[in-house]
Amino acid sequence: MVGIVMTGFISFLIGQNFLSHVELQKLTVQNLRQDLEKRAAAGSYFYSERKQDLIDLAHSRELSHYFENKALGMSMEYGLRFSLVDIQKTFERLQEERHLRNDQIYTRIVFIDRSGKCLVDSQATDPKPPGNRDWQSFLAPDSSAPVILVEPLEPDLAEVLISTPCYFKGTYAGQIVAWVSNDTLCDRLIIGG
Repeated sequence: MVGIVMTGFISFLIGQNFLSHVELQKLTVQNLRQDLEKRAAAGSYFYSERKQDLIDLAHSRELSHYFENKALGMSMEYGLRFSLVDIQKTFERLQEERHLRNDQIYTRIVFIDRSGKCLVDSQATDPKPPGNRDWQSFLAPDSSAPVILVEPLEPDLAEVLISTPCYFKGTYAGQIVAWVSNDTLCDRLIIGG
């Protein structure tokens, strides 16, 4: 009789332990799902803010002055280059101002004219066009909103870029492209450091 009671009690304990373990697994999966949803929402907000940064740049006074001066027939030698210097300073200021927990968000911002020529590069030390790169591939004259681009680098690495078109008097005039820091993105948003 005692053996039957002990077997029943042990079976009850094993069953309770199993049910507790199943419930714990459900809670763990639920917590992981909530954490992923929270990180996805943070990533979505992060990128919507970055898109707005580029929209603001595309509508900036400095870019408008450049397009106005160009429309007036001003040449690079006679003043148009000064407009590019102002645009470069605006890009550099944005890079300095935008941080995520003290980490820089943008690593590079460029302005490409509608012909595919890079006119301003925040990494350049002077406003002259930077080196040989296929800038024309970034042009998107049919787009009206910023887009997120991913460029593969190595088998497990990629660059994340945000690109927005620039319009002057309703006509496509160029493109602004910004590189988002992979380290900042991974360390602060994905890993949650």
